[in-house]
Amino acid sequence: MWPEGSHHYLKIGGNRFLKKNYILTKKIWFPIVRQYWKKTLLLILAGFAANYLSLLLTLSIGKYIQLATGAGTGKSKALQMLGIRLSDSYVLFFQFFFLLIVLRFLITWLYTFQLAIFGELFVS
Repeated sequence: MWPEGSHHYLKIGGNRFLKKNYILTKKIWFPIVRQYWKKTLLLILAGFAANYLSLLLTLSIGKYIQLATGAGTGKSKALQMLGIRLSDSYVLFFQFFFLLIVLRFLITWLYTFQLAIFGELFVS
């Protein structure tokens, strides 16, 4: 590698970066993000929504355990802390669970689709 005092490095916050990569990022990445800011925002929001739905799916399994065994779990309490209160009905639980699965599938598909479109914009 080059010595630390070389002109090939750019020091930012104590970390060394290759100046070439920083310039590539500044000249290529940021203009694309600025030009397609709506697609970028949709991509970020879809990513957050997919992760949030994954969290809700995991926590709703705790509610199922509570329904099946009658013992409260930390996951069902966490689900209530998020403002989702489900009654003690299997039918309502499975409707909620199925809705979460369908929503997560759609949001994850949207995220993957937007990521592919954004990648194609970046390459072209």
